[in-house]
Amino acid sequence: MQQKRQTLTKQKIKEVLTELITEKGLSAITVSDITRRAGINRGTFYLHYLDKLDLIDQLEQEVIDDLTAILLAESSTNQEEKNLDLFPYPLILQALQYVKSDFEFFNALTNRGRNQAFVEHFKAILGQLIHQKCQTHHIKSIRVHNMPDDYSHELILSHISAIIVLWIRKGAIEPEEDIAHMINDLKSFLPFELEG
Repeated sequence: MQQKRQTLTKQKIKEVLTELITEKGLSAITVSDITRRAGINRGTFYLHYLDKLDLIDQLEQEVIDDLTAILLAESSTNQEEKNLDLFPYPLILQALQYVKSDFEFFNALTNRGRNQAFVEHFKAILGQLIHQKCQTHHIKSIRVHNMPDDYSHELILSHISAIIVLWIRKGAIEPEEDIAHMINDLKSFLPFELEG
């Protein structure tokens, strides 16, 4: 019962934070704003969080952990899988569906005050996905045209994260499947070479 009450309190705090970020921006919010609107006392807030930045860091880390679990899920063990797909459509689609399921929070993160920090975290997950796929398929480098590896990686990651952030900023009006296809189609628009 205690655990359920704590979970409900934390969920309420997250909902209130999301509303307040949307209304005022993160920098204008105080702990008092959060507790007043959530209908809790400051002591309850401080049982869970050090301050508002700790709150946002913990909430951001939760979604980053969830996205990491989705995107870095083990690929199919099908031995016939011959082609390296750096960004498998099913994993990208699942990640987009996750974003859509908590859209208000992601929208607040990307539109008001935390955009760059969140994008960098998301790019880091995509970078881990590339690294994991390359290790699995014994690929030493990925190059876009003749660019060095680090520039090639940054170009690929920036394109994907830009598509996702724009989708969120536009209100996630396009179906997740369409965005996953756009990301999958980047291989045609941004051809890269894999060197084993």
